[in-house]
Amino acid sequence: LFNLFSLYMKHSDGPMNPIDDLLSSAGESLVKPIHIPYAWTAHGKKPGYTVTVLGGVHGNEPAGIQVVRMLYGKMAAGEVAAGTLNIALGNIDAIQKHVRFIVADMNRLFGALKIFPGQKGLIPEQIRALQIKSLMAGSDVVLDVHSTLKPSKPFIGTLSHGHPLAETVLSTLGVPMVITGSGWASPD
Repeated sequence: LFNLFSLYMKHSDGPMNPIDDLLSSAGESLVKPIHIPYAWTAHGKKPGYTVTVLGGVHGNEPAGIQVVRMLYGKMAAGEVAAGTLNIALGNIDAIQKHVRFIVADMNRLFGALKIFPGQKGLIPEQIRALQIKSLMAGSDVVLDVHSTLKPSKPFIGTLSHGHPLAETVLSTLGVPMVITGSGWASPD
């Protein structure tokens, strides 16, 4: 693909509406919407891995939303050299309201289906997690970009530390701290 994070993303100074202005980039013919709302794909000229980047799984964390916006621009400019790059915004309702989540933390809903007390049908975060899981299933690498609420050094959490493809991606990103271990994932 290309060096995704040649610079670290900063928090925005104020509210932004990432959904309305994301689609205004030039070169949209290179970026294709896919079967999932608020998700796009672009293919490089050469074969390669399928990489999916998620931003806004927590609606109050702007770094991932900024990364999706930046990657959309790179996709529109034809800068995906090889493989397939998918990008998606996570919790759309929470992004629009600048809150972490609406009903439940979407980051905890990618495992087994959970039923909440009094729940009739799926909650919005469950529906969105199921949509995104279908995108993740066809990916070789998934990057779920988050922000911290307090100042911290950049870090990556991974379950795949030691896997050759994961090691390649981690070294390309150049993030100095990697968190690993079974506690990083939900038990399901």
